[in-house]
Amino acid sequence: MFPFKPLSEYSLDDLQRLITEQVSEGDRIEFKGKLPAKGNNPDPWVSGENRIGDRARDKILTELIALANTHGGYLFLGIEESSEKPPRASFIAGIPRCVELVERISQMADALIEPRLPQFSLKPILTGEDGEGVVLLHTLRSTLAPHRFTPNNESYFRRNERCERMTMQEIQHLSRQVHRQAWEGLWAATFSVPGSDKNGGIVVFDEGRIFGGDSQFYYEGGYDIVEEEIYAEIRVTHYHGGMDTAFGDHARNFMVQIRAQRHGDVIEGKLFRTGFEHTPAIRLVRKASLP
Repeated sequence: MFPFKPLSEYSLDDLQRLITEQVSEGDRIEFKGKLPAKGNNPDPWVSGENRIGDRARDKILTELIALANTHGGYLFLGIEESSEKPPRASFIAGIPRCVELVERISQMADALIEPRLPQFSLKPILTGEDGEGVVLLHTLRSTLAPHRFTPNNESYFRRNERCERMTMQEIQHLSRQVHRQAWEGLWAATFSVPGSDKNGGIVVFDEGRIFGGDSQFYYEGGYDIVEEEIYAEIRVTHYHGGMDTAFGDHARNFMVQIRAQRHGDVIEGKLFRTGFEHTPAIRLVRKASLP
């Protein structure tokens, strides 16, 4: 089984384990035994020059973009793959000057991937003499996707073990999906209650649905997003203790509308209820992402 863990914890033993267990490529794992080059000529880096050829640069960065635009994952430079389908980790090939190569790839990624990858890390693991080794690259699923490769302005996606260009329809779909996911998560809510201090509760936004509650009421409903504004309608139901509402009355079951705007990890807006002029303020702070 592939050891999914922080890059800092990987060692040469983990690389050997990939080969012993014949771990296969997939939508989160890619192996490359050497730096790709045109024809039979080695990449300039392998020949001792202080630069990476365009073919290797393009292959590395587009694979990284594909992982970030899909589920996140790992790219291993210096582990040869088998010829079967899907390919499996075969042996450690090693790449020269892997420590220096990490810095060079990091610079290329910063310069040629837009927007920049928010959670991207690299690690060299020495496997031989003269600085030869394996370079590990890892990215989480990006919250800023879709990313594109600026030399050709293309975006890429991971389909099983393949890196493929995204269609315009797929790019648009991913953009909408990522925007919606920016709202999804666990949020702490505070709102004013007439005659008392601010009250609070917990709210979960999940794929257009709202769930939550406080010490007296639980909430359930749905929401729509327009740019950075949210429009929601929830049913508030009493289950414990007093029935003092944010609108100054006592009620067991009622409907509330929310209109609010998101500023990063904070949502601020108003609560509305039919027949009531008072519109309590509500503030939500993001506390966790959904698993």
